[in-house]
Amino acid sequence: MTKLKEKSKGIFDRIRKIKHIHWIIAGIAIAVMLAIYFSSFFSSRSSVGASDNNNQQNVSTIAGDYLRQKEERLAFILSQIDGVGRTEVFISWESGIESVIAFITNETSGGSSSAPAIITGPGGSRPIVLHEILPKATGVIVVAQGAGEMRVRLSIINAVTATLDVSADRISVFAMRQ
Repeated sequence: MTKLKEKSKGIFDRIRKIKHIHWIIAGIAIAVMLAIYFSSFFSSRSSVGASDNNNQQNVSTIAGDYLRQKEERLAFILSQIDGVGRTEVFISWESGIESVIAFITNETSGGSSSAPAIITGPGGSRPIVLHEILPKATGVIVVAQGAGEMRVRLSIINAVTATLDVSADRISVFAMRQ
């Protein structure tokens, strides 16, 4: 046991004699942190949107979340109208969210060709989106506690037509079962 203590004491004495040891230790620590950072960067890069299927699923999830939030927000707003009470809303949409992408046009003597403008980043390659076209509501069903009264029913229809730009004949309002 004493040999082990002597060897470890000898090693620590040699380390203490090294000039600027604190800078060497700091450099090693920085190298380890950079290695950890870049290893996680490259592993996440290969898994985040490496395939078009993953990107398509992400887009449809985002669109679905947007449309669901729109229904929830409308249900909340309608429930705040005097006499309406608790509400449930279902909105029928014309399509999903459409993205308008940028194109690069190359003109040659034989004509012109265009291709999507692509940006490459840590998540992979994807087209540059200029803007998104939100879907148009085509019909709405509202189920509300106070919808048995005509005054409340008309208030709901007016609120929905103003919010979603849907004609009144495309809105169905029902009284919620007690």
